[in-house]
Amino acid sequence: MYSLVELEYRGRVSEAVEQQENGNAEQSHETAHSELDPQPTSHPNDPLRWSRKKKSIVIGHVSMFNFLCAYSTTSLLSNFADDSSFPLLVVGGFGFGMLPLALSPLLWAPLAITYGRRTTMVAGCFVAFVASIGVSVTTQGRTAYYVWCAFAGVGAGPASCVGLQMLHDISFTHERAQKVGIWTFAMDSGLLTGPIVLGITGSAATIVPWIAVIAFGLLFFSVLILLPETSFPRRVVQLEEAAGKDITDPTNVVPAKENPPFLNLRPIPGQVIPLPWDYILRFFRMFTFPNVTISISFYAWGWYGTFFSALGLLMSMKPSSLLFFGLVIGTFLSEVFLSGTLSDAIVKYITKTRKIPRTPEMRLWLMWPAGILSVVGLLLCAQSLARYWSLAITATSLVIFVVGAQIGNTATIT
Repeated sequence: MYSLVELEYRGRVSEAVEQQENGNAEQSHETAHSELDPQPTSHPNDPLRWSRKKKSIVIGHVSMFNFLCAYSTTSLLSNFADDSSFPLLVVGGFGFGMLPLALSPLLWAPLAITYGRRTTMVAGCFVAFVASIGVSVTTQGRTAYYVWCAFAGVGAGPASCVGLQMLHDISFTHERAQKVGIWTFAMDSGLLTGPIVLGITGSAATIVPWIAVIAFGLLFFSVLILLPETSFPRRVVQLEEAAGKDITDPTNVVPAKENPPFLNLRPIPGQVIPLPWDYILRFFRMFTFPNVTISISFYAWGWYGTFFSALGLLMSMKPSSLLFFGLVIGTFLSEVFLSGTLSDAIVKYITKTRKIPRTPEMRLWLMWPAGILSVVGLLLCAQSLARYWSLAITATSLVIFVVGAQIGNTATIT
C-alpha cells in the first residue's frame, strides 16, 4: 500500500511524463542536443548544483569503498599463502565472495531508495568492516574463511550498485563517463593492488589483512561524518516548480532540507517506496528483452568473467608483484587517455556535429578498441604461458588486456 503522498507523486509523475513527451515532439533538434540531462532545479539540496568540492567528496568516498572491497578480495588470502591448496582457496575465495556480491543489489537497492544512499553506504561499509575482521582472524579452516568471504561480498554490495547511483545523482549525462571511469579504475586497481602488497610484505604477509581492516575502519568513520546524501526526488521538485510553488516551503510534499538527518532511518519523502520483491521481479522481467539480456550476459560472463579468471590464474601461480604493478599502470593510463574522458569527448563531438540529442549508445564506439585489445592481449598471454615465453611478454600481453577491459568496463557501465 502507498501513502497519499506517494499516490499523489505517482499521478503527478504520469502527468509530467505525458507533458514532457508532448513537448519533446514539438522541440527542434537544434535545442535538444544542447539541453542538460537531467534538468537541474533551484532546490537548495539538488546534488547537481553542488560545488566541485562537495562532489569530489562523494566521488572519493564511493571510489575508495569500491577500491577496498576489491583489494580485500585478493589481499585477505595472505593468511593461507603457505597452504598447499592455495590455488583452490583463490577460486573458493572469489566464488564465495562474488556470488553474494552479485545478489546483494536485490537487498541494498530497495533500501537505498527508501532510506537514502548515505544510510545504505554506512550500513554496507560497516558490514564490510566486520567481515574483514572475521577474515583476518581466520588462519585455519576453509569453512570459516568462505563464510566470512560471503559476508564480505554482501557488505561490498553498496560499493557497486549504490555507489554507482550516487555518481549518477551528482553528474550530468555528458560528464558521467569520467566519474564512472574513476570508480571503475578504483575497482580494477584494487583487485591488482592486493597481490602487490602480498609480494612486498613477503614473510610478514599476515599483516596484510589487518591493513584492510584499518582502512575499512577509517573509511567507515569518514563515510559516517563526511559523505552527504545524494538521494533527491527530482520529478516531484520539478512539478512543484512548474506549478509555481515555493519549494522552500516546509508544508510541501518535499520540504527543503539543507541539513538532512545525521543518519536517516525513515523513508525519504517524495520517493516511491519499492516493495521487497520489486527488484526480484524486475530482474526476471529483464529476460523478456533478449537484446539487453544477451549483451549483459556477454559482458558479465564473457568479458568480465575472463578478467577474473585470468586474475585468479595469476594469483594461484604466485608471480612477482612487479607484474601486477605493471597491470595497475596499464589500467591507470587507459583511464587517463582512452576511457572515461575520451567517452565524454566522443559524446560531445557527435552531439555537436550532428545536432542530435545525447544518447548512451554514442559511447559504444569505444567497444571496438576495447574488444580488440582484450582479445589480442588474452590470446598473447595464453600463448606466452603455453610456450613458456619470457615474463616480459606475459606482462605486456596482460597490460594490453587490462587496457581493453578498463575501456570496456567504463563504456558498458556508463
